[in-house]
Amino acid sequence: MFQHRHISKSVSHDYLVLCIRTRSDQVRFGNRIWARCERNPGSIEGGPLRLSVMPAPAMDTIKFSFERSRLKGENDVAIMELAFDSLQVIHVAELLHIIHIVSPDYRLGSHNCWWFAAVAIGSLQVFGNDWTIQPSRDWIKSAVKVLGRNTEESTQRVLSLFVEKWNIASVVDITPLTDDRTWLENRSRRRQV
Repeated sequence: MFQHRHISKSVSHDYLVLCIRTRSDQVRFGNRIWARCERNPGSIEGGPLRLSVMPAPAMDTIKFSFERSRLKGENDVAIMELAFDSLQVIHVAELLHIIHIVSPDYRLGSHNCWWFAAVAIGSLQVFGNDWTIQPSRDWIKSAVKVLGRNTEESTQRVLSLFVEKWNIASVVDITPLTDDRTWLENRSRRRQV
């Protein structure tokens, strides 16, 4: 799983890219399917400027492709990467459903694309956080702020519901996503399901 950041002149956009390995080698395009998961604002009366004062319905989407390059922009960069041994597509699907139930609105200063990607990748760490690309210290500090400032209650609710769904709390210590220790490499937290 990768977290990417698209940076343009005036704005950045965070999203996740998943590498899904199929069990068959008989697939025409190989045994990998790529999925881009992201949050954007839905349409809002009054246009984008209204987002600063009003929430919009969240448009949480997943796009699939056999080619990773079709899902990311030319200037998009991977800001972190996690490898999982036991994570399954159903785990990701359930998590994204929980995120949308807990936070159905896009809010510019809180429940935005950055929060969506951070809470998703943070929650999935309960399945192991073997970092291939470790998030930077600056990113960790920002994540702790964003996941705690205006979103602490919903962030913890997402993590709690996800952990409860898969009965993970009985197997692994759950550190709140607002604690910077959550984001440090710690292979001892791996969960086998």
